[in-house]
Amino acid sequence: MTSPNTPSPQVLKGRRGTTARLADGALVLRSRRETRHIPLAVVERVEVAGPNERDLVVVLTAPAGSTGPSTPPEHRVTGPNSATVRAFAENLRRALPERRPGTAVARPVPEVKVERSESFWSERARALIVLGPFAAVYLAGAVALLLLPPADSEAGMPTEDAVGLWLAGPVVLALGLMCVYGVGALIWEWRVLHRRGITVEAEVSHHAQDDDGDWQTVYGFNAEDGSRHFVTKQGREEGRIDVTYDPRNPSTHWEPGLGDKIFFMLILLVVATAGCWGGGYMLFHSVGELIARS
Repeated sequence: MTSPNTPSPQVLKGRRGTTARLADGALVLRSRRETRHIPLAVVERVEVAGPNERDLVVVLTAPAGSTGPSTPPEHRVTGPNSATVRAFAENLRRALPERRPGTAVARPVPEVKVERSESFWSERARALIVLGPFAAVYLAGAVALLLLPPADSEAGMPTEDAVGLWLAGPVVLALGLMCVYGVGALIWEWRVLHRRGITVEAEVSHHAQDDDGDWQTVYGFNAEDGSRHFVTKQGREEGRIDVTYDPRNPSTHWEPGLGDKIFFMLILLVVATAGCWGGGYMLFHSVGELIARS
């Protein structure tokens, strides 16, 4: 176990696949195009900005010997909410080496390493290879239903209905399948935590307001490997709570009380059932109409 001041390997997930994390004495900013390894020694200050306080701003200091007015370089990551960004900023500030603001970095100056991502375009190529045929069939089916005349049968349906079912069916079915995945993930987490979970006390780290102005309480706890993690609960609370986490992956954790999880799982089950049945129904009838017209 480590003290509460141990820097946490918390990962801040931003927009468009950007992430920020602490690793090996550096702040690692990763985007789809590049990865920047910023030594903590060249970080001048850390700020939380933006209209909803969702932007993590990391301002770098000028190297030793620099003169003249200049705008210090800065990097910005927009997080999902104010509570998460503030928690990451707090960890980052505690990890910074002690140095008076405004003083230059001693030589030799640590370098900011930039690694270009070679997989940026390859990921998009793979996505096009996988999704391209589905998109082509999706659009071709809609065009065919628009151009082909209705079948000479009482069982046929109007063109607008057939096209609507064809376009909506895959979307509704995909929503149902995602909910099925969500239910499976919750069940898997419950089984893992039930078999090997460790329960610890989490203490209040800080309070924050979300984008709607509602108060949130952020609790922090230290895992066995020394990493520090956070749990966010609605409302402004004090004291401590029990948290059960997976020692192999401490980011998988549940706070006490299964009521919310069960309620959420029931909602997912309802949406999954409706989505899979409704989407399958739409696809079945629209495909049947397409076959009848062709």
